[in-house]
Amino acid sequence: MLSIIEKFRAIYNKKDTSEDLRFLALQSCHTANFLLHELNSISHQHNCNNGTAVDIGTGLGIIPLILHSQGKYHNYIGIDIDNKGLMIAKRLFEENNFNPICADVYAMPLKNAISDILFARYVLQHVSRIEFFLSELKKIMKTDSKIVIIDVEDDMNVFYPELPPETKNVFASYEKFQKQCGGDRNISKKLPYFLFQTGFKNVEIKPFTSTFFVSKKYCRDYFKQTKDAFLALSTELELVKDELFKHKFISPSDFHRGLNSCLVYLNSSDSIFISRTEFLITAMK
Repeated sequence: MLSIIEKFRAIYNKKDTSEDLRFLALQSCHTANFLLHELNSISHQHNCNNGTAVDIGTGLGIIPLILHSQGKYHNYIGIDIDNKGLMIAKRLFEENNFNPICADVYAMPLKNAISDILFARYVLQHVSRIEFFLSELKKIMKTDSKIVIIDVEDDMNVFYPELPPETKNVFASYEKFQKQCGGDRNISKKLPYFLFQTGFKNVEIKPFTSTFFVSKKYCRDYFKQTKDAFLALSTELELVKDELFKHKFISPSDFHRGLNSCLVYLNSSDSIFISRTEFLITAMK
């Protein structure tokens, strides 16, 4: 796992890489071990080493990379709308059994019944026509194959001490923007219903919570850890700030005030506790 994280960190450190891809690399660094914990909770078919894993919204290919490092599955298909990210994923994979496909999730150029296991991580929160989307995914799955969905549930996040009002305002503007685009940052608990509606069976849902706690009194690198936490947060928000301003969900001054308040909050508190919950949902075709 360490070598995989180092690969993503090298991408993030390349200043000539676009900001959205650098964010994906940073996100991959911070979430790799937590993702490994989630993936290790999944049961696989006995003959999975000969199968095909499809990853929807693969980004830089972290899920195929982890599965490959564990010797699971033989072929990997990564689908994403960003071709530059797919080319990085292809380069990171270093072998010929990773097939990157640049396509919209509503129009995937794949044969029916090709997938032994299908992953969709942080994808459903952006989808407006969920039942239609799940029906499209079913088409490329083999009979009795598995779908694995990992997604967020923002209303279960905990910050202590409480975030400053200015920072909460930035988060609220981001949620409004995503909702206007047809997304839902509290999608996870609703997904079992949609899976049943589209004919999936054996639906299971598991919550996974990651916690970040750091105390000035006991942590020598307190400021480094809080800086990393702020960097991961602010990088994602910086990517969408122009859209937030364009749609007038928040003003530029309020946006920057919120980020500055967050930085002050992280550095002035004697200790910080952050808890983030997401759900892993599996089902069978």
